[in-house]
Amino acid sequence: MNNLLDIVRIEQWPAGRTLFREGEPAGGVYLIVAGEVDLVFASRRGARKTLRGSHAGEIAGLSDAVSGTPHDCTATTRTPCTIGTLPASELRRLLEETPSLWMSILQFMSNDVNACYDSMRCVAAAR
Repeated sequence: MNNLLDIVRIEQWPAGRTLFREGEPAGGVYLIVAGEVDLVFASRRGARKTLRGSHAGEIAGLSDAVSGTPHDCTATTRTPCTIGTLPASELRRLLEETPSLWMSILQFMSNDVNACYDSMRCVAAAR
């Protein structure tokens, strides 16, 4: 995370501000420096469901920016946040120029996958 802090644009975001919306093209990544962000998706019936929360040290929108796919959820600040932003094109350029950065990106993405597995376990246990 420290290396990314050197290259992202840091801003203060109020609670309730949307970082990105489900279905939009991934325009960048959002490094959560401080605060909490809710990740929400629309169910098949249109109901809004919380996928999970993200906290300081996590990167929202990372897998979408790396894969070039639209966002699979909406990210909204739950609390006032300090957010570092980096355009997806800049992230891809950095990954091409600095292959060693891939290991850090893979660690962040692995954490996201594990968090999703934990969410699925909670849903399965509640049934």
